[in-house]
Amino acid sequence: MSTSDLSWSECPSGLYALPPFCYICGSHSIGMPMDHAPLNGMSKNEHALFYSASEMEKIYSLNYAGWRTLYRMILYDPQEQLYCLSGIAQNALASPLQRIEYMAPWDEDDWVLNNRRKEGFANPRVILPSENIEAQTSLAGYLMHALCWRHLLRFINGPTSADDLRILSQTLIQHWVKGGVHESLSLPISRCNFNPDPLGINTIRKLVTECRKRAAMGVRIKRTALTTQCRLHTLPMELQYMIMDLLDCHDVCAMLRGINWDVGTGYWKHRLHRLSFDEIKSIQDEELDWRWLCLRLELLESSPTGGERRRFFEVLRGIGAQYDAAREEH
Repeated sequence: MSTSDLSWSECPSGLYALPPFCYICGSHSIGMPMDHAPLNGMSKNEHALFYSASEMEKIYSLNYAGWRTLYRMILYDPQEQLYCLSGIAQNALASPLQRIEYMAPWDEDDWVLNNRRKEGFANPRVILPSENIEAQTSLAGYLMHALCWRHLLRFINGPTSADDLRILSQTLIQHWVKGGVHESLSLPISRCNFNPDPLGINTIRKLVTECRKRAAMGVRIKRTALTTQCRLHTLPMELQYMIMDLLDCHDVCAMLRGINWDVGTGYWKHRLHRLSFDEIKSIQDEELDWRWLCLRLELLESSPTGGERRRFFEVLRGIGAQYDAAREEH
């Protein structure tokens, strides 16, 4: 029997021939050797197993291409009848026929780089959406990309308790049951997959790198002096922001060139928050040419790559709406 014919339930307990998919975005958790490279140097220390999840997420928000290999788990303990959120772990780099064991730290604030030891780790049975997680007789759970979870929190109120996590878990499971999944495969139906990659966008990192180089060299967008005074400069700053918000990047560029209008760094950081590139928040305290970076990211958002990012957020927004509705019913 080939590995493609194996369902998760047919594999030995705790070992899986196929990598489970993410219950948020629906894509895989498979990594290439190069995806593990940024963390290899840190994981050589056998005793340095656990790191702060929030700090590590900031460090790798812009320069870690292997985001699909990093996961959290929603866990259900049938003995206590409680749900909990795990910390972050990395999918093992395995050979094509090697079966993988999925473990994660119990503490949601932990990020583990090395799970060769089992102390302090949750080792659940990974379930399919069609299975009743609350009917399991031992610890059960399912995977979510750590980055998908972080983005999902932008669209939901909570979860702030174990009961909220139960409602969210039911929402995620219903989301995939209604959409349909292949019972014997690790991936949902093809419409759930994203191409190109909606989160590992190398262009963002390149633009930030270029912007940092410009800052180091003292490069700024040239602004020429005007021979006439523009009345827009006399408006309150709030009104200036409102006017600028109504213009797309092309119109903004034309207007700025035409009247030498400069609303300052604060506006461009504000404008960036309207975009889908949440990872920029990790550098918001840096001294950069924010106008240059903002306008180029707006061009990127209008590209096919940016379109996939927006489609990804639409999926999250839909899950968030289902969760909020279910929460109100309870």
